[in-house]
Amino acid sequence: MQDSAIFGPTLLTRQSAEHRAALPFGVVHNDTFSWMVLTSPDPAVPCSPVRPAKRHRSPSQLGLFVALALALPVTLTPASSQASPSPFRASASPSKALPTLSQLEADIQQSVQVKVAPNLATTVPPLLSVGTTPPQLDHPDPGACYPNTNDATTVPEDLSTACAWGNTSAKRSIFLFGDSQAWMWLPAFDAIGRTVDWKIYFTAMPGCPPWIDPTKVNYDGSSAVICNKYQHAEIRAIDALHPQFVLPLGMEADYGRGHWATPAQFVSQLESLSDALRPSGARLLFLDPIPQFNSDFTSATPQTCLTAHAREIQSCFFPPKDLVAPWLLQGIAQLVSRNPGSALVDTTPLFCTQQHCALFVVGGGAVHLVYEDAYHMNLWYSFWISSALQTLLAPELH
Repeated sequence: MQDSAIFGPTLLTRQSAEHRAALPFGVVHNDTFSWMVLTSPDPAVPCSPVRPAKRHRSPSQLGLFVALALALPVTLTPASSQASPSPFRASASPSKALPTLSQLEADIQQSVQVKVAPNLATTVPPLLSVGTTPPQLDHPDPGACYPNTNDATTVPEDLSTACAWGNTSAKRSIFLFGDSQAWMWLPAFDAIGRTVDWKIYFTAMPGCPPWIDPTKVNYDGSSAVICNKYQHAEIRAIDALHPQFVLPLGMEADYGRGHWATPAQFVSQLESLSDALRPSGARLLFLDPIPQFNSDFTSATPQTCLTAHAREIQSCFFPPKDLVAPWLLQGIAQLVSRNPGSALVDTTPLFCTQQHCALFVVGGGAVHLVYEDAYHMNLWYSFWISSALQTLLAPELH
């Protein structure tokens, strides 16, 4: 079935904190499962795929997945008052043991066989908490290391201490930087750093990928000057700290108003970044883009799949070839092939089998949600897969 047929209109909205507090939160309950978002009162109207020119930039905030409950013909009941006969028996507490890579792959293989969505009030994290930070992340408030104001033009002066995670006393270091894609990987790298003695430096700005855009103009026509200044401040800090590895992570590659970078232009941006980082003496390390529900491909989101289409969840287990951005992957692979010492790590096994990508993973006595929104995994999942990621990184971090 095509996505235009199965992904019917679902009412999702960003709500103010005051409005969220006033809504009668609960679950929609039936005889099979409980779910947290209400579908449109007219499910016969299909939701056609949209093909906007501009990709989504910023991560979701807490409350993104709140249902607009007004005037809908359903009954809401408090989650605590319903005994959900969900096929999953899981606790909302994160598992103490982190899965190995082989165990995670086996868990994903089993999870993409599941026919219905889990009880979203007992997943890790619960659906309404996917934008929160897991307790395992060391000093979870990144402060000035991840400014949310989009007007920062420099990094903290005390970056070497204020923006350090992992084993902050370690002599070896990795510098993780970019946009919200870098932030979502921080819990994983923080855990890896504490396990195998790496200091993890981190700086990022939402909507400011690490690729250096020479036009200094975003796709939407807004100025990229502030982002450009922040990028160069990050690069100066990296060159001064001399980490063993630099890990740039980001999404879009703008190339002026109304233009995405062509493959050749993106490679040029990557080469400019590589040249700028050469004084650091660090090796460049890249991760595959995670599977994303890009609106150029589908009108579905992880949240609509888990809620409005909970009974037909198999329709949302897309193949990785449809969800992993090929233009990012191909450009990075081309740069790596030209630069001995740099590396690209395939992270697809953390999310997908060869045929299907998971929305949730059943393992370790819990059901782990993968996504925060269509473009980001949630921070809880990032932490939970850290041991598996460590195995993938081991050939490079020896």
